[in-house]
Amino acid sequence: MMGYYKQPEKTAEVLKDGWFYTGDYGYINDKDQLVITGRKKNIIVLDNGKNVYPEEIEAYIMNIEYVTEVVVRGVIDEKGQESSLCAEVFLSEEKTPADVLKDIRQTTYGLPSYKQVSKVIIRTEEFDKTTSKKIRR
Repeated sequence: MMGYYKQPEKTAEVLKDGWFYTGDYGYINDKDQLVITGRKKNIIVLDNGKNVYPEEIEAYIMNIEYVTEVVVRGVIDEKGQESSLCAEVFLSEEKTPADVLKDIRQTTYGLPSYKQVSKVIIRTEEFDKTTSKKIRR
């Protein structure tokens, strides 16, 4: 709970009746195992009211052999609303954004239209891997 040090309001948001509420979504499978499927804070709510779990789309995109890393996020339109999806990718080989988008659309072909990626950003560096932040004292 390093991030909640001296932040009682944040602590109160996640501790209820002695239970720690992580904000994760999941289910219990047939082997009585907890399967985490996403995070509440990660949900993209599109301007049409549809909820998109970026982890679902990312899992499809990670099946493309040259995609090493991916983050799916909402594209903010001129009204300040998330109107479509963008995939930011780090690749193991050179590709154009158009080629990557074509392969993403082939991979996600069976998904509903609101879950289709409309924009691709190719990163030149890998994503940061740390989840912790430096605490200023």
